[in-house]
Amino acid sequence: MDEFLAQIANHYFTEGTLSAKTFVFPSRRAINYFKKHISEIAKKIGTPVLAPETVTIGDLFSGECELVVPDKIKLLVCLYECYCKLNPKAESLDEFFFWGDVILNDFNDVDKYLVDPEQIFTNVADFKGIQDDYSHLTPQQREIIEHFISHFRSGGKLTVDLDSEHPGVKENFLMIWDMLLPLYRSFNERLRSEGSAYEGMVYREVASKGISGEKEYVFAGLNALNEAEKSLLRKLRDAHRAEFVWDFASQMIRDESNKSSFFLSQNVLEFPSAFEVKAPEGVPTVSKISVPSAVGQAKQLEYILSTMAPDSDLSLLHAEDVAVVLPDESMLMPVLNSIPLQIRNVNLTMGYPLKDSDIFNLIRNLASAQLNILERGGKIYLYYKYVKAVFTNTVFRKLIDNDRSGSLGKAVDKVTTGAKAYIPVEDFSEDPLMKMMFRRVVSAPNDASAQQCKAFSDYLLEVIDEIARRLAGDGVPDLEIDCAYHFSLALRSLSEMNLEIKPATFARLVNQMVAAVSVPFEGEPLRGLQIMGPLETRALDFKHIIILSANEGTFPRRSVSSSFIPPELRKGFGLPTYEYQDAVWAYYFYRMIQRAQTL
Repeated sequence: MDEFLAQIANHYFTEGTLSAKTFVFPSRRAINYFKKHISEIAKKIGTPVLAPETVTIGDLFSGECELVVPDKIKLLVCLYECYCKLNPKAESLDEFFFWGDVILNDFNDVDKYLVDPEQIFTNVADFKGIQDDYSHLTPQQREIIEHFISHFRSGGKLTVDLDSEHPGVKENFLMIWDMLLPLYRSFNERLRSEGSAYEGMVYREVASKGISGEKEYVFAGLNALNEAEKSLLRKLRDAHRAEFVWDFASQMIRDESNKSSFFLSQNVLEFPSAFEVKAPEGVPTVSKISVPSAVGQAKQLEYILSTMAPDSDLSLLHAEDVAVVLPDESMLMPVLNSIPLQIRNVNLTMGYPLKDSDIFNLIRNLASAQLNILERGGKIYLYYKYVKAVFTNTVFRKLIDNDRSGSLGKAVDKVTTGAKAYIPVEDFSEDPLMKMMFRRVVSAPNDASAQQCKAFSDYLLEVIDEIARRLAGDGVPDLEIDCAYHFSLALRSLSEMNLEIKPATFARLVNQMVAAVSVPFEGEPLRGLQIMGPLETRALDFKHIIILSANEGTFPRRSVSSSFIPPELRKGFGLPTYEYQDAVWAYYFYRMIQRAQTL
């Protein structure tokens, strides 16, 4: 098997320019494997080889811009403050957070695809002539945009009443739409004055100024490029400072009827490859197994691995040649628990999603109990559903097992034997931990209050710290301790913003922040069985590939993001649509399997 990254390493080593280039890859995982192939070359020739500089495409852009990208919550707060200056009747921060995220994503797309905000956010009421403003667009693009405008105008006149006391869908849309351009301007000015940016701003900035210096770059293994990336590549190409290597040799990918060729068929014409990548020979042997449950799929892993091992002896399996691909992140723990003991080394690249951890579920249920407290006759009650969820949580059960005094288990038994729908907080006073966890903290969950949110956050942090301390009491490393640490970091970051929001909104923001966090695993990245997500397979080749949960809706995952930019305008201005997703995922799949022996 002539691996794609090995071909790149061999070509530039033979050419004698390996150490003189900076190599740009789609992922850090690809960088690790590229360095592995370089070390194999050095070992083969018996002399040291100076490793070249390597970087991901995302890090290349962020490294060339002085502006710093803060976390999304801070960006949304800044966006809200700009929005309030433009709209005297602005809704509360609680309501803005969740559609402000949509606006931020739209601004990101507009900048990454170098769309002129003056043109796309045109005031429809003052629209004078599409041919005057969009003469640079193709006839097809102009036709799409004209069709969109016709929904609001007839005979050159606006057909909706912006002053209506009972605005309809069109009036509401135009009110927001007409605010997007001034909001875009003020938001960009505010961030720039603070030395900050959102990711799209960084991409537009770097695409505009280019990369100074004399460094020469090799862009390898890329696929779908946004306009900012294309603009930078053109500048470097025209300055004779860039070469390109595309993994576009397989007949499966080159097939014009296959959506996987959608991007690369254009890229190879505009940015010709530095050398011809050797096409893979043959096609993989494909086997499929129908299993009714996710855990059942994980349990099939040992059997599948045994079919790949010599004489079905797993101790003889060269695990580095096998990649287990998980389109569904929730399969990670069942898979880890199903790996045969004969396979001693396992490498994880995807990390453990914090939102799937038991510590997250425990804290989420405690937060729900706080937000749904019932007060009657001067007494405070907690709903049994959330209390039961805490009691049955794996982390909480471990705390009971570690409690040498036995008081925690006895206190739980006393509460559960009462069989009450609403449990008074006095029932939790038998044990110090239970008393701390089930006390009242939020008095008015529907009132926006920075003070309440601070108290809510301090309470959750206190619970997390106490749980982590008790779990670590026996000195044994625990995955949930790492999860507790990363959870507390996200919680403290949000608490420091001192937001004037409802506790319920605070809880939703915590969930939103945690959803993007993964707890990294430590280990040797190139040894053992490789477990990864689909995105991490980019530019990598394995002899044997096992894809779990290869079901419709999971692989590829269909996710259509909300947007204030209608589909007609997105298509007319060249912004990504759901068709882009189909082409991207098709390429991921066919590129992943093209050099495999078994699938």
